[in-house]
Amino acid sequence: MDVWQGTVKSDSERGPVGAWARHARLAAGYTSAEHAAQAATVAGFHVTVPYLRGIEAGTNRAGRDLLAKLGQLYGSEPPVSHPPSQVSEELLAEIREAVAEGVALGIARAFDATVSTAPQPPRRRPRQQ
Repeated sequence: MDVWQGTVKSDSERGPVGAWARHARLAAGYTSAEHAAQAATVAGFHVTVPYLRGIEAGTNRAGRDLLAKLGQLYGSEPPVSHPPSQVSEELLAEIREAVAEGVALGIARAFDATVSTAPQPPRRRPRQQ
């Protein structure tokens, strides 16, 4: 049985995955995280009650595999079950170039800042002959 310990988080505080996990569990008829964890064990995968509560609270991150298994258990598709969209090679090349330029600029700025604030060596006295 879930033990209430404080205020109930809003869906926005839980984040999209946490809100989905909680609503999907309740819609599937699992009234507590304990019941859902027991059902997961029967379904052939393991998730602890504290970890499941953390997912629902938005404090634990679940991998795609676990979310897919929970989605099957709950009969609901998780919000991140789709593979990431493909990015064209041209766009990847532009992103890499922009990152490289930004890194080079950052290094140059850091070097300039280091050189301008570095202590200067003492002046040499002219040689007497």
